[in-house]
Amino acid sequence: LDELMLTLKEYIDTTNRRITLEWALIEHQNDDPETARQLGNLVRRFGIRRDMVHVNVIPLNPTGGFGGSPSGRTRVNAFCSTLTDEFGITCTP
Repeated sequence: LDELMLTLKEYIDTTNRRITLEWALIEHQNDDPETARQLGNLVRRFGIRRDMVHVNVIPLNPTGGFGGSPSGRTRVNAFCSTLTDEFGITCTP
C-alpha cells in the first residue's frame, strides 16, 4: 500500500491531475466512518493533496461464492460524509 500511495503522489505532483479511487463498500466490513477515517488519514500521511483525490464509492455487487452484502444508503452516506467533512476529500456515492 505504501508503494501505491507514493506512486499516486508522484503522479499527482508530476501531472497535476486528480486521481479517482474506486471503493467497493461491503456492508459491515469496510463501510463505516472509522474505515473512511483510515482512508483519509492514509491520504494525509502521504502528503497527497486532498483536492486532487476523489473517492467513488460503489456498494458491492453480489457475486456467487462471496457472502458479502452491498452497503445500505445510510452507511454509504456516512462513509462519504466522513471523508468530505473531516478530510475535505470529495466522494461520490
